[in-house]
Amino acid sequence: MAIAEIGQLHSRYVRLSDKFKALWTYNQFATGVYKNVLRLPLPYNIDFPAIYDSIRRASDVIQTSSAVEAIPMMEESESQLQRALIPLIEADQIVTPPVFRRFLDQLKRRDDKKVIFYLIKFYLHADAVHGDQRDKIDFLFTKMGEDFFEARGEFWSRDPGELRRQLENLVSVRPVEFQDSREVTNLVNAVRTLKAQVQQAENFEQLTETRLLDDARALKQRMGNYFFHPDVLIAIIDCNVTVKNRFLRFYSEEEQYLIQESQRLVDSEEAIARGFGESSPNLMQEISTFRQLKQEFEESRANFNVKHNLVAQLRSSMNNILAQIDTVMPAPAEQMSESNMLELQRSDAIRRKFGEDKLLHDYILRIYGALESLDPHMGEELMVDAPETVDLRLEPWEAGAYLKLFHNRDRGQESEELLLLYMRSAALRMKIAEEANFLAAFTPQRPVQGTLLQKVKDSLDRANTYDQMFVNLLHDEIHYSDSNNLHRLYRSRFRLLRVFSGLWLIYDHFT
Repeated sequence: MAIAEIGQLHSRYVRLSDKFKALWTYNQFATGVYKNVLRLPLPYNIDFPAIYDSIRRASDVIQTSSAVEAIPMMEESESQLQRALIPLIEADQIVTPPVFRRFLDQLKRRDDKKVIFYLIKFYLHADAVHGDQRDKIDFLFTKMGEDFFEARGEFWSRDPGELRRQLENLVSVRPVEFQDSREVTNLVNAVRTLKAQVQQAENFEQLTETRLLDDARALKQRMGNYFFHPDVLIAIIDCNVTVKNRFLRFYSEEEQYLIQESQRLVDSEEAIARGFGESSPNLMQEISTFRQLKQEFEESRANFNVKHNLVAQLRSSMNNILAQIDTVMPAPAEQMSESNMLELQRSDAIRRKFGEDKLLHDYILRIYGALESLDPHMGEELMVDAPETVDLRLEPWEAGAYLKLFHNRDRGQESEELLLLYMRSAALRMKIAEEANFLAAFTPQRPVQGTLLQKVKDSLDRANTYDQMFVNLLHDEIHYSDSNNLHRLYRSRFRLLRVFSGLWLIYDHFT
């Protein structure tokens, strides 16, 4: 056999081996997904070792004087791989894009590039490039073309020159002729326009309500084979990276709001049903929808797989409930529900004592409401250990400060400044503890954004202010000469410093 023909056989063997690696990689991926995510048995049984052995035997024959005998061996191996593609693609139909993304996001960054490379080749070899599989390929190309910079908490697009070489290598698996160069230019410009619109969005609602993300997906689905032109792919990857950074930034702000407000609705559901259920069946149906969306939201948060549509639907459902309550609730203040009137009265009482303190108002309100539900004559020690207040982790003298401020108990030598500080520091401890738990959940794959960090900084700054107030009071002769007062001041101060230091260490990690 001529040297040129042997060279062709070698090239054919390389392509055959590469295709085997692509199918084997998908098999490994599918095995992990079905076992660990779907909790289902693999729906196929392919003898990959036998296929590998036949390919290897063909390689061995190429090296001998009987190289021509390798041709039918490679043809049989190619047929085996082509037959194997059918059950693999059928199994892939069960793996939805969210499941696909969730599993791949768990891969360590140093390990995932090679896996992603061969997964793309698998879809190209199978010509599975439409519908949900287009979404998966889109995700894979983006994973291949992005890098994460921990110092900035952002994703960046890789160098276009290097990326282009890899893209050309990949799409050569499924050669496509691009006959209209103007269409390539038009598509690149369309993707860049979408990217610019995403960059102009100033909050999560603008990003979702304008349907920019849906428009981007629809455009990629309509591209047909032009999706695989390297210029178009580079533009798509760059746009996807921008979308990801924007989504992560806005979602970190939106998540805390959704958690707090959705829980408030859950806590109020019984009262809403009692007050408005009979007169507004649509409202009760919306609450049922809200409960389902909230469950999906909590599950997706646990799996770090929250999608923009789900966030938008949950917020919309919450807004619909509030809007319907507004339409059925009597307008005059004297006809307001008892629970709403009580909350307004509590808020007014707090504002009269503490002023307009947006940072701590809700937390002081939580302390006030819990203590107000108790018998004020039961004693401070019993009040802080009651089921209604035990989770607040108050000190007895902090409950005493509430009694002295709002129930006119004898203050002794304690000034109003000190009593307010006791309640404020207790409220700030609660806020800092929540923020520390919330901030600790962020990772390089789920980066924290600047707005949230600013809120945490506000809490840390307030803690510094209160610490200085405690220091000043500790030097006051009235308190310094009383061992009981001195113990209370030190204990409240050090409890605040303890949660402050925990939050500061987490905050420092992200700044």
